Amino acid sequence: MNIKPLPAPIKITVESQLNRSEDPRKVGQAIKNIVGMEDVSFNKDKKDMLTAEIDNQKGLNNIYEKIRSKQSAGVARRLLILNAANSKTWIYFHKQAAFVNVLNICEDESDASLGHIKLIIHTSDPLKIIDWLTPSKTIIKSETK
Repeated sequence: MNIKPLPAPIKITVESQLNRSEDPRKVGQAIKNIVGMEDVSFNKDKKDMLTAEIDNQKGLNNIYEKIRSKQSAGVARRLLILNAANSKTWIYFHKQAAFVNVLNICEDESDASLGHIKLIIHTSDPLKIIDWLTPSKTIIKSETK
C-alpha cells in the first residue's frame, strides 16, 4: 500500500493499564503490534500504566493499513473526530486482540474485559491527521480502484 506522508508533525503516546494478572511483556507486545514497530521503549509508572512514545509517521503506518484492510475507517474516523480536542485526538484498541495482531477498535472503555490500549495522537492540527488516517468513504473507495 502506498502511504502518503503526514500533513502535520505528530507525537504518538500509546498507553495501557496493567492488570495484576497480566504479563507486562505481553501488553508491550500488544502495543508493538498496534504500531507495527519492534523498537519501542516503554515506561511503567507507579500506577502500573505502561506507556510508549513515538515521534514519527512509522507509528501510524500499521494502523493506516489495518484500518483500510478491515474497512473500519468509518468507525475510527467517527471516534477520532469525537475525541479531538485542542492539539490531540485519541482512540481505544482492544488489548487482547492486539496481542494476536488484530486491530479491533473499542467504542469505549467497557468494550474490553481486560482493558484497552489508548492511542493518543498529539499534533497542531488533529483534523488534518484524521483526514490522512481515516479519509471519507469516497476517498477510500477511490484508493482501492
